[in-house]
Amino acid sequence: MAKKQIATVVTEITPPAKKAAPRVRSAKHRTESAPATPQPESQEVIAQIAYGYWESRGGKGGNPVDDWFRAEAELRHRA
Repeated sequence: MAKKQIATVVTEITPPAKKAAPRVRSAKHRTESAPATPQPESQEVIAQIAYGYWESRGGKGGNPVDDWFRAEAELRHRA
């Protein structure tokens, strides 16, 4: 009977390449028109609007996250 040959494979593990640091842009080159996260005072207004949606349903049903997003959209539309 013939002997089986087993090949041993050795692979070299290389660390992942480092990502370049993001470039810092000056304010005059900023493309955003609104901040990424709502300001604390606008969060309170959004919460009040969302609470109003919940109250209008009689305090039952619905999804608080959907109410929040709907309130955010309404606030942006008002502005």
